[in-house]
Amino acid sequence: MLHRFIKILPVLVLAIVSAKVITAQMPIAVEASVDSVVTILLADGINSNAIGSGLVVRADGLILTANSLVKDAREIQVRLRNGEIFDHAEIVATDERRNLAVLRINAAGLRVIPNGTVEEAAVGSRIFVVANPTNGVSIKTTVLNSVQLADNIPGAGNGYRVLQFKGLDGDKRIGGLVIDEGGHSLGIINTNDSLSGQDIAVPLSSVLGLIRSVSQKIAPPNYATTSPSPINAPYPIPQSSVQMPQRGVTPLTPKGPGSTIIKPITPKEILAVSKTIYVVSDTVFVKPDQIVNALNKKEEMNGWGLSFVQERDLADLILEIDHLLFTYKFTFKLYSERLGSIITTGEVIIFDGNLGAPHMADRIIEKIQNVRGEEKKEEKKEKKAKKKDDDDN
Repeated sequence: MLHRFIKILPVLVLAIVSAKVITAQMPIAVEASVDSVVTILLADGINSNAIGSGLVVRADGLILTANSLVKDAREIQVRLRNGEIFDHAEIVATDERRNLAVLRINAAGLRVIPNGTVEEAAVGSRIFVVANPTNGVSIKTTVLNSVQLADNIPGAGNGYRVLQFKGLDGDKRIGGLVIDEGGHSLGIINTNDSLSGQDIAVPLSSVLGLIRSVSQKIAPPNYATTSPSPINAPYPIPQSSVQMPQRGVTPLTPKGPGSTIIKPITPKEILAVSKTIYVVSDTVFVKPDQIVNALNKKEEMNGWGLSFVQERDLADLILEIDHLLFTYKFTFKLYSERLGSIITTGEVIIFDGNLGAPHMADRIIEKIQNVRGEEKKEEKKEKKAKKKDDDDN
């Protein structure tokens, strides 16, 4: 029996090693992207046919796909990986030069394609194409040959950059995601009939403007339930201790001798006379109430006499939160809308508003302190401790 086991041991070892090699060929980060690749279907009222793939580029229902797939279509449908189908997908933006279109479906909380990276850095390395063309996601491995102008590739068009590679199934993967070994999004396949034996993709870094041109304030059409509030609608914030001004006017106070009231001009002056803030978010990943709750825990807010209001017209200052697509970088801007002055801006690396709100609040407080010319809490503690040591000595 032992002799028999020794004979089959090399076979078992080889099988284990082979399994490890196969697993290594498909990075987990790449497999994690499959839920963000959808199927595009065209319907004629009775039947629907799968024609290609699309990429979820925003959690509130924006899908990026090839324009040639949906151009002049009567009815477009989008099928998620879990089989759920959304009817009446609407074309909300197009870029005919790059053969791209942005669709909107009535969905929320979708899984977005992974964060992007600089595509030139991946030239010569192994890449993966994730597509969902007909019935199920497929992943194909190839090598990124170059990043160049489409003008250099016959049939690709002109005036835009493309990722170039070979070895795919051509049109069957149009609309699919090009992703590197680290799980970073590189591009979207836009191969067309004019190309023979070559595949191309548009770098996602070059279409951010197209995606961002679709406002989040536009509510998705044809909701079955009651019409929702726009994404930027203020969240209910208890303001029991806040005395609301009767009209939206930045408080003005006398400056210098006499009774002349001079309008605040510098950011520091505007901050000094401001009492209320309205928070607005241009990203679905951070909600206004998350930032409000985090800032309300900061003792500096009480010290400055700043409170939050639910109506934009009643606010002295606007705090605007935004997100750089395909990154973990979130930005903020504090400004006076009526005076047309920016108080301060900043950015912070966080995963989302749920986990990162306290970190963003810290950064906002720090930037306001800089404008006010105040010392940070840590610096005050250090000076106080040093003074105590000096007094003891």
